[in-house]
Amino acid sequence: MAYTAVDEPLLPPDMHVTADFAYIRWHGKGESPWYNYHYKTEELQPWVPKVKAAATKAKKVLGYFNNHYHAYAVKNSLEMAEMLEIITKEQKTVKDKVGAYLEAKLKAPSPQPSMELTAFMPEKIAGMKLSDLLKVFMDDNRIRRAREIKDSEISVEQASEESVRAKVREYHVSIDVPRRLILHDCADWSRCAPAKQLCKHVGKVMTYLPEEVSVSILKKIGAEREKWEFIPYVA
Repeated sequence: MAYTAVDEPLLPPDMHVTADFAYIRWHGKGESPWYNYHYKTEELQPWVPKVKAAATKAKKVLGYFNNHYHAYAVKNSLEMAEMLEIITKEQKTVKDKVGAYLEAKLKAPSPQPSMELTAFMPEKIAGMKLSDLLKVFMDDNRIRRAREIKDSEISVEQASEESVRAKVREYHVSIDVPRRLILHDCADWSRCAPAKQLCKHVGKVMTYLPEEVSVSILKKIGAEREKWEFIPYVA
């Protein structure tokens, strides 16, 4: 069993080798969430001797960059490979391309904050109406398709600011606010859930419920989005 060395805000970045392989995770040091973080070269450099030392004690060293916002993980992982002198020619080309992209992005004028980013701005969420809240969790196409679902295709078993249980056509929707949990079972949910977005069925339920109930639930999700789980419904 391998000890997982981590680089994150709460745990020390200790390197221990307890198996014939070593495992390291660079989570980043950002805020809301941690993994929206771009490592500087001077932050990665101290890990080079740690990785090399681990390689003398283990048959294999595995490294995983979880700071995935804006392609930071791609750039930082390839920078680490370059520091370790194991980068390939093809990887070097990719590293330079990603570096150029990020540099150009930094020089570009700052865009207006997108609706999606307001999920990490509780003060913005607090003043939103239902129509604005839906745009935080759904793109325009899914909102349009949700509106095309007829009210007669929905049955609601329970609806309160704490819990929702409903069926949309043959699909189930379950929202448990105290547990910060949404369960659903349509095919599109597998694409929406990892990004913590709502599919058309869950969106339809939100527009069908009493507005005050939907607004309350969506505000709670938006204010603590990183703590919520969007997972498949299992009967």
